[in-house]
Amino acid sequence: MKQLWNLFVILIAGVSLTTSLEAQSVTNLTEGVSGDIDKYRRNPVVTVTTRLNPKNVDLLIDAYVPNEDFTKYPIKFDVYINRMLRWSFIRSKELPGPVAATVGRDIATPPFNFAVVARLLHPNRTYTTVFTGSAFSKKLINSFDCTLTMQGVLESDSETYVVNNLKSTQLGNDTFSVAFENQKSVSGDTTATMTSQIKVASDGTASGSITVAQNGGSGQVLTVTGTATVSDSGELSSFNVATSDGNNTLACL
Repeated sequence: MKQLWNLFVILIAGVSLTTSLEAQSVTNLTEGVSGDIDKYRRNPVVTVTTRLNPKNVDLLIDAYVPNEDFTKYPIKFDVYINRMLRWSFIRSKELPGPVAATVGRDIATPPFNFAVVARLLHPNRTYTTVFTGSAFSKKLINSFDCTLTMQGVLESDSETYVVNNLKSTQLGNDTFSVAFENQKSVSGDTTATMTSQIKVASDGTASGSITVAQNGGSGQVLTVTGTATVSDSGELSSFNVATSDGNNTLACL
């Protein structure tokens, strides 16, 4: 099993392929508690796949222990939904494989928070990982090809920055961000660093702010509005926002 060495907390987000437009999956991985891990790597490395279905949310939970001397010990999972303990599971050599917790609408309706506490059960002490996450009704995590057009820092010329495969980060059920650093303009005359926070409304409108620093200068905060395309299953596929004067635009497909 490949070991991961340099991070205190490992968080890898990705989108898994699904065969149904009505089902969305996001997988995350965490090790340790509150940013700390055992120096001998005896904490479980926990993976949780959150799958949104029309009538429920499935949490597919698995774990392994990087320290090979401790792989024989069982792992106990306690699953909390909105801070309430709902299920406990055991994973062991005798009972291998992931466990599944199905969150029906009678328990919680997205968006909701959840936590998985994974404990390595050892005769002398317990090694713990705490995984926290959220289940959203929209999936605003995606990869985009983005074009940022800014009023330029060189006289009155505008500058265009093109960034491909830019991944969004979901901040809430309706909110996401995209960001990049030190991207050269198409002309090659300037560089830009951008952060953003954008909210998508139920009618497809988008609003928020982008912060852009050109040529290493201080960041300029711009209020933007526009539109976003969200599928019937809640997946964001594109968005286009601009300042009120139209001089600064961000278009992502």
